[in-house]
Amino acid sequence: MQSNRLVPLVGVLVVLLGIAYIAGVFDSEPSTISVPTVDVPVEDVSGIRVQADDWAADLTRSGGTWRLTEPAGSLADTNAVSRLLDSIDELKLNTMVSTNPERHAQYGVDQATGRYLTLTWEDEEYALVVAAQGPDFSSSYVRLGEADEVYSSSRVALPASRDQLRDKTLVNVPMDQVRSASVSTAEYAYRLNYQDGWTLREEGEGPAPADSVKVTGWLRRYAPLRFEGFEDELTPDSVSVSMTVELTLASGQTRRILMGTRGADLLAFTSSSPAVMRAAATRLGTLIEAPSALKAED
Repeated sequence: MQSNRLVPLVGVLVVLLGIAYIAGVFDSEPSTISVPTVDVPVEDVSGIRVQADDWAADLTRSGGTWRLTEPAGSLADTNAVSRLLDSIDELKLNTMVSTNPERHAQYGVDQATGRYLTLTWEDEEYALVVAAQGPDFSSSYVRLGEADEVYSSSRVALPASRDQLRDKTLVNVPMDQVRSASVSTAEYAYRLNYQDGWTLREEGEGPAPADSVKVTGWLRRYAPLRFEGFEDELTPDSVSVSMTVELTLASGQTRRILMGTRGADLLAFTSSSPAVMRAAATRLGTLIEAPSALKAED
């Protein structure tokens, strides 16, 4: 009778041991293991590579400016790069959570789900694998290089896509240098000129005084004008242009912005770049002003 009772007890024990193994109970006890210190001279870093399962980005720094190698020579988002490097500079490994490579997928640091980050400077290189999600918003799971150990750490500000590393400035026109501006849509066309004050001329009409405060507020939206993302599959020829803004500087240089809508999206490009960018179509109300909104009140 006693041996018959032991059989189900042994079965329950085996099941519990299996659950404990899967949960990582038998990993090395984190509190008893010292963790390494991350020491990267971020001020000297001149190259960054981020590689996920379905995308990759390479950045290089030259003369203090970060650029992506693909699309060739495109500017990187300075804020995104700074956040990433700052998080590496402040990176602290808290505890070791696993030494078992079979659990890399569980912590999001395996080849399929982890994001590989490589930093280079002079003849040095530092690599780590970062999980897309950590224990909470303020922390991450990381592996150092190809080591088996997984650590919980302070948060690494890695981008979720290559698009997040690209500078999304469509134009940056210093408003105090603008001497004329023209707007053309399907509904109206007008031109603004500055000479000791702003004047506005609609098609077929003479010049009328413009409200300088309103004109300056409108121009400020182009200094700089940032969009939300890129449409790399589109070319300027594929955009149905319905609105054009042209800004001419005191130097004689001109910035021409061409825009059109696609459903709920606003698409735009400039005369100097083939990159098509995307924003919410609701922003049109701030980028295109009717002539009546800029005229001075009588």
